[in-house]
Amino acid sequence: MTSQLQSAFWVTHEAHRRLTDELAELKSREVALESGRRDVDEAQTTQQQLQDVQARQMRLDALLSRAVVGATCPDDGVVEPGMVVTARFEGDAEDETFLLGPRELLEYDPSVSMDVYSVESPLGTALLNSSRGDRVSYRTPQGAEVVVHVVDARPFGS
Repeated sequence: MTSQLQSAFWVTHEAHRRLTDELAELKSREVALESGRRDVDEAQTTQQQLQDVQARQMRLDALLSRAVVGATCPDDGVVEPGMVVTARFEGDAEDETFLLGPRELLEYDPSVSMDVYSVESPLGTALLNSSRGDRVSYRTPQGAEVVVHVVDARPFGS
């Protein structure tokens, strides 16, 4: 499992609600699958579906048990999960703005209309705990060094 599942992470209220709803739906589906077996061929198909449902339930349980829901980060310019970060990549003329948080937000919260970088990404790891005005660098998976200037960091929704 990723480190995101091993430590607390920030999610919006909407994403948390949708994840919780999906988990409840999966639990209902699990009960239906367990009670619906009939013949051997159907039992094999049902067993695979049941395993898929249970695997997704475990993932959602892990996510939800570590979720920090909509907690407002202090508006102190420090980059942490739940912050909208404005950064300028060295060599670029324009700033880029993105949210530092779990990638699942894009799927579960339609109000998130910007790029999302996880804390585990090379960029997220480099920026974590940096502040307005800081210059950080990181290596891409291809080995290139990228330098980023933190222009601003503010809580999501502020």
